[in-house]
Amino acid sequence: MSDLDPRLHPYRADLAGETLRGRVPSDRFVAGTRTQVVKPVSTVRGEPRVENSATSQLVYGEVFIVFEEREGWSWGQNETDGYVGYVRTDDLSPEVVGATHRIAAVRTLVFAEPSYKAPVIEELGFQSQIRVVGERDRYSALCQGGWIVTAHAVPLDHVDPDYLATARRFVETPYRWGGRSGFGIDCSALVQACLAHAGVPVRRDSDMQAATLGEALPEGAAPRSGDFVFWPGHVAMLLDQHTVIHAASTPLKVCVEPLAIAQQRNPPESLRRRLG
Repeated sequence: MSDLDPRLHPYRADLAGETLRGRVPSDRFVAGTRTQVVKPVSTVRGEPRVENSATSQLVYGEVFIVFEEREGWSWGQNETDGYVGYVRTDDLSPEVVGATHRIAAVRTLVFAEPSYKAPVIEELGFQSQIRVVGERDRYSALCQGGWIVTAHAVPLDHVDPDYLATARRFVETPYRWGGRSGFGIDCSALVQACLAHAGVPVRRDSDMQAATLGEALPEGAAPRSGDFVFWPGHVAMLLDQHTVIHAASTPLKVCVEPLAIAQQRNPPESLRRRLG
C-alpha cells in the first residue's frame, strides 16, 4: 500500500489523514480533530479491542488528533511523537486547554486542597501536561481542579540536559510493555521521556531511535557515559563503560546493572549511538 511507516503516518485503506493526500491510496481523507487526554494515561492499541496488546501510551494533557471515532474508540495520532493508534474515546476531551507546565516528578498526587493531608483525587505521571492557574504556599492549582506540589512541575520550556540523572529517578519503576509514564514504562519510552525532559525530541520505538537518534558509532569506538546501546527490540543507556540503565523486561523494572548482564540477556548488539 505504501512504504510509509503506519506507526507514524495515519493511513488505512479506507481512511487517511489529509496531509497524506497524494502520498498514499485511501478511500477518504480527513483533516482530523484535536482532542486532549483527560486520564492519567491512555493505552494506545493497534486495533480497537481491549484485548489487543498495547503499542504505546498517552499521558495526561497530550493532544491526540482524531481521524475517526466509532463504537467507543478513536483512531488518531499523538501530536507529541506522531504515534498512530486506537484509544478509548472516553479518555479524550474535545476541549483542548493550553498547558503551561509539565510534571517533572516521576509521579505526583493531585490533592483536593493545597495540603498533603487533603484527599487525593488523582495521580499524574512524568511529562503530563498541565495548566497552572494559581499558587498557594507550596502548591499549584490546576485548571481542571485540584492541587499539586509546586516543585513537582516545571514550565513547558524548562530543559534539564542531564538525561542520565533523570533516568536514575525512574529506578524501580515497573516495566510496562507500551508504557510511557511514571506508572510503568518500557525501554524506548524511558529514553524518549528522559531526552524529552532534556529538550531533545526522539521517536517512540527502539528501532526508530536506532535509525535516527544522534550519530551511529563505528564498531570498536570507545564507549562513553550517555551513549545508547541497541539490540533488536531493546535499548539501554550507558552510565559508564560497564554499566547501563534501562527498563528491562526480565526484572520487569527500570534498573542499573552491568552491561555484561544485559548483553547475556539480549541478542547480539546491533549498534551504538551518541548524541552530538
